[in-house]
Amino acid sequence: MKRIPVQTKKRGKATRETHLGRLILFVEGKSELAYFNALKEMVRQDRYSNLEPVNCKGKTATNVLHRAEKFFQSNPRAADHRDDAKYLVFDCDAPPEIGELIREMRKKGYKTLYSNACFETWLLMHVEDVKQKYTVEEAEDRLTKWLGARYKKGDAKQIQRIIEGKNIAKAIERAQARCKQNADKKYNICRDVPDMNPCTSVHVLVQELLPNNDQ
Repeated sequence: MKRIPVQTKKRGKATRETHLGRLILFVEGKSELAYFNALKEMVRQDRYSNLEPVNCKGKTATNVLHRAEKFFQSNPRAADHRDDAKYLVFDCDAPPEIGELIREMRKKGYKTLYSNACFETWLLMHVEDVKQKYTVEEAEDRLTKWLGARYKKGDAKQIQRIIEGKNIAKAIERAQARCKQNADKKYNICRDVPDMNPCTSVHVLVQELLPNNDQ
């Protein structure tokens, strides 16, 4: 993905901005779709040509890959996205051979944004430091407690609350800390998924999209 650096200033501080080009994200479900649609609204137009999340409406990472492959093989719109940076956004709770699947995704040229065990792990990092393993249901219960109302997958208003203020910057810091711990232990997501729960790589793209979010 070609990046063109531009030096600029914001609030009296020198910051570095980047044109990220065109991005297409194949996401596992409606929570991921709502999140990246919200980010799309936050990203200034001069930072990218197009950011398009595509809902794969599936239950597993396998479906995300299959839907992406089908899109590029048969969708009339595929030609418009041939040169886009291609991302797959998925959970690590299924299938059991998720590590092998991630290898396959990468061999096919996709960038992988995983959440272990689920996307709600990444959402939860916005509002608390996630240090222990949570099932999907437990992560949703934690979000419900923070929201003061039942967490609903794909609820745009709830997503807006979760990402407001400094919450994205906090989530990035927490995700980076978990990644460092895993790196120190020489863990690899293609081999050590059970040992790397909780963790995520979603923050890598989010930080590129919103480099000045901590200001």
